[in-house]
Amino acid sequence: QIIREYGESEDKPQFGDIYNLEILSLHEWGHSFVNPALEKYRQQVRALDKLFIPVKERMAQMAYPEVEIFFNEQVLRASELLGTKDLYGELEYARRLEIETLYGFYLTEFTVEQLKHYQAHRDQYPDFVQFVPYLLEQYKQHQEELISLVQEAKEFEIKEVKIKAAYWPGDGGIETLSPRY
Repeated sequence: QIIREYGESEDKPQFGDIYNLEILSLHEWGHSFVNPALEKYRQQVRALDKLFIPVKERMAQMAYPEVEIFFNEQVLRASELLGTKDLYGELEYARRLEIETLYGFYLTEFTVEQLKHYQAHRDQYPDFVQFVPYLLEQYKQHQEELISLVQEAKEFEIKEVKIKAAYWPGDGGIETLSPRY
């Protein structure tokens, strides 16, 4: 059994179900690929600081205070979503995409699209490390439009979003989330 904290309490451990364990496993296992790959291109990641600034305060509250950590998490969460889609289907993918975006990972959808490019061109990128320069270049080329996503979201002044749990066994409830950007 794995005990974890879901951002709801610092002193109340929670035990996840099989769904949460699968997603957590994908996430934590993914660090062994994503972190070293992005570390090889540390300077290029640091140069993307402009994409980090709009969510810097929120990320610091979640223990992601540096641009490198933010991008590790951003790429990892997008990878995790591709696994979620394979394991649980389109509805759960859409729900989790919304959650990641509300948490402040506003680059998630864009990153998923880049990872789909990686999947489709594995002959060109035999491993993830060789794909990273392309990914970072895409972030760089699209910086202005990506930053505008945060501004657009703030202009809508979304207070909360209710999301129906789509594929959680035994959980047909509604989750209420507040944006964190």
